[in-house]
Amino acid sequence: MPKTVKIVRNPAKYEGNVCVVEWGDAWTSGMAYTTASDAKKLDNLITKDVGFFVNQTLKGITIAGSYGDGRYRGPTFIPNGMVRSITLL
Repeated sequence: MPKTVKIVRNPAKYEGNVCVVEWGDAWTSGMAYTTASDAKKLDNLITKDVGFFVNQTLKGITIAGSYGDGRYRGPTFIPNGMVRSITLL
């Protein structure tokens, strides 16, 4: 049964499990010039990343794209302040 939380209690228990992290990512419009009114409309981009749970500390969560033989490939760190939810599968 999936469990959705913001902070993972006892993170060692979930190491290597698949999880979905929903978070507010920072981004840029990609345009060299933007009007002031358009710039004021920018907001975080709600993103979902799926990966293997590595760890969560007071600073943030780390997930990885691959896991095997006790090693991770492609780890991603997301600061806790950007995390909206973590679903442990």
